[in-house]
Amino acid sequence: MAATARVVVLMSPEEKAALDRKAAQAGRISAGELVRRAVEAYDEETIREAEELKALLRVLADTHAATLNALDRTDRKFDALFADPLFADPLFADPLFADSGRGKPAE
Repeated sequence: MAATARVVVLMSPEEKAALDRKAAQAGRISAGELVRRAVEAYDEETIREAEELKALLRVLADTHAATLNALDRTDRKFDALFADPLFADPLFADPLFADSGRGKPAE
């Protein structure tokens, strides 16, 4: 469809310069083409979903560090537990522990 309707948008010289820079960075298109593409791409639902994803990423970042710390504490506890001479007893030998380097499998 041919672009025949005109839209006038007032902006500051700084905003116009930023628009021109973005148009050039987008593949040397005109400022008008950049605006047309932006209007076509604009979608309230997509914006809401993006904001929700950002919030979820913040939660993930917060919980990721806490999870790693909990795993480190658990690993240290297992190291201390399996260093106990009690676990040298064949009764506690388990092939599961042999793969992890902890415990001694029964001979």
